[in-house]
Amino acid sequence: MEDMNNQVLYPGWETVRLIGRGSFGAVYEIQRELFGETEKAALKVITIPQSASDIEEMYSEGYNKEDITNTFQNHLKSIISEYTLMRKLNGSSNVVNCDDVRYIQHDDGIGWDIFIKMELLTPLNKVLSENIPEEQVLDVGRDICRALVLCKEHKIIHRDIKPQNIFVSEYGDYKLGDFGIAKTVEKTSGGTKIGTYKYMAPEVYHDEPYGASADIYSLGLVLYWMLNERRMPFLPLPPEKLSASAEENARRRRLSGDPLPAPAHGSKTLKQIVLRACAYAPKDRYRSAAEMLSALESIGTTDGQETICPAPTASAYEDPTEGFGWKAKAPEPEDEKTASIWRKQEKESESGEDKTVSAWAKTEPDKSAPVPAPGEKSSKKKFLWIVAFCLALVLVAGIVGMTAGGKTNAIANETVNRPSVEKTNAIVAISAGYNHTVGLRSDGTVVAVGDNEKGQCDVSDWSNIVSISAGYYHTVGLRSDGTVVAVGNNGNGQCNVSGWRDIVSISADEWQTVGLRSDGTVVAVGNNVLGPCDTADWSDIVSISAGHCYTVGLHSDGTVVAVGDNVKGQCDVSGWHDIVAVGAGYWHTVGLRSDGTVVAVGDNERGQCDVSDWSDIVSISVGALHTVGLRSDGTVVAVGENVSGQCFTFDWSDIVMIDAGSFHSVGLKADGTVVAVGRNGHGQCNVFAW
Repeated sequence: MEDMNNQVLYPGWETVRLIGRGSFGAVYEIQRELFGETEKAALKVITIPQSASDIEEMYSEGYNKEDITNTFQNHLKSIISEYTLMRKLNGSSNVVNCDDVRYIQHDDGIGWDIFIKMELLTPLNKVLSENIPEEQVLDVGRDICRALVLCKEHKIIHRDIKPQNIFVSEYGDYKLGDFGIAKTVEKTSGGTKIGTYKYMAPEVYHDEPYGASADIYSLGLVLYWMLNERRMPFLPLPPEKLSASAEENARRRRLSGDPLPAPAHGSKTLKQIVLRACAYAPKDRYRSAAEMLSALESIGTTDGQETICPAPTASAYEDPTEGFGWKAKAPEPEDEKTASIWRKQEKESESGEDKTVSAWAKTEPDKSAPVPAPGEKSSKKKFLWIVAFCLALVLVAGIVGMTAGGKTNAIANETVNRPSVEKTNAIVAISAGYNHTVGLRSDGTVVAVGDNEKGQCDVSDWSNIVSISAGYYHTVGLRSDGTVVAVGNNGNGQCNVSGWRDIVSISADEWQTVGLRSDGTVVAVGNNVLGPCDTADWSDIVSISAGHCYTVGLHSDGTVVAVGDNVKGQCDVSGWHDIVAVGAGYWHTVGLRSDGTVVAVGDNERGQCDVSDWSDIVSISVGALHTVGLRSDGTVVAVGENVSGQCFTFDWSDIVMIDAGSFHSVGLKADGTVVAVGRNGHGQCNVFAW
């Protein structure tokens, strides 16, 4: 076998053949026998430094042996840390799975051989026919978009998407591979970018700040290449031959901003999607891989059919400039940030997350408050439903008759100490979305601050509103007559609420809007591919919360139901009982018990479910990756992701209502003033003047 020292030894495995060699290493097929069955895998072998000349050059520049060893050891640590990050993506059907890594130091002490074992797959180039069908282009686009949605959750910017890094499994799933390994190894060779210019985003090429949008651009070019008979923009189609000068001229035109011609083949809609993904300016591209996925999913569907809910991005912090450990970038312009999991996962690279819990469903002990069995309700339990919504009760006192089963009436008639509101048109309710915050005034009007890209803050003409809920890019308001209004993004029909009647509670997420009727039934509109709108058979519901592609409902007997995506177990609530409030996040669900304790299920990577020691809680709210709780004394606790300071609520006091946005938290004080902490890139925390 020809290659590195003519043999590669990996403990317990036999090297079968050399699959291929790239600029930074080689890949081998390896196998082993397990009780008569042959198991195969791929083994990537990387050597740092790449050649002896690298060491000689460093000596000539004044480095000594210790300095050189430390330099390459840092490169080794980068590769290993990136491998560790890749392990977090294991299990995805659209990301190449890696399950082991080993490294051996060279005999001279300078440099290492690194061995990375991964699943054995077929390169994309080997499965493409001469005439590539559109459906295959769509399959590649959708699957790699799903991989990028997952990358966003883990703050990964791949930066090297190209056909050579796309593979297909035996089941027909397309997978993205080579996460940053080559890019780290570049550091050992003077920072060269061999093989990357062809699909590189302009901002990367020009060494400008960039984020996840660069990956969307590169994926768009891959799809363009597939639709254009394997030719890049501005190149002649076969059978005309290519030349080095023609390729250089085409690359120069693309990277200088010349508008791209449409690819030669594909439907009009697919061409439009590809050209938008390949837009020169990041702000003109899709804001997130999730948005591009929805566009690709819409092709071939019948009118009225919903597009798919994007796979959650669970950790994608919102800073799109945070890469993969290989290059620190300056902050990305706000309009370039990607959109995704509305508020649970800022995990994006910034731009898109949506609030999965409605302002009321989580903290609103309002009309949706459950009524326990007779004799079960203590005075404290009554207070659980009143303290967080006491101000709003003043506003809705005239409409308590329309509450579910009269349950709010029973509470409203109790004697409690409600805070007095002396401020004219004071805020009586709050709701935090992805990058915007909404406030309800005592006169039924609404104010909003923050991002208004989709018109989600255009609420100044609303009146007679008694409840509000801020979604990802849309805002919903409940009128006193039980009708509902909505503004903002309606790409999935999440604002189609004009026909709703007899609604007593609302909850908005990124992809759906849910309404609770006075008879305890539930209506929902929006994206329903994963079933978050399958609430038609629910009954006896007293509270609702819309999460990321799932919906949670609270029964009057304190039990809980959930429908939709359950990838992290966020819908495993069937065993809950004695619950008085629920909150749905990105991948986790929280329940408040009548005794003031809290339970949670689902993703806990950031500690967002670490609520078992909470007590004396009267209201809860769930963000993208954090959870907030209001105590009966008006103080607030928070757990989970705190990268933007969204959990810095420890000094709050005299709070009567809370709401958690994607990456910010908002609190309403008894005097009608509002406080906020967390990310404020769009002014979503500028609530102090309300």
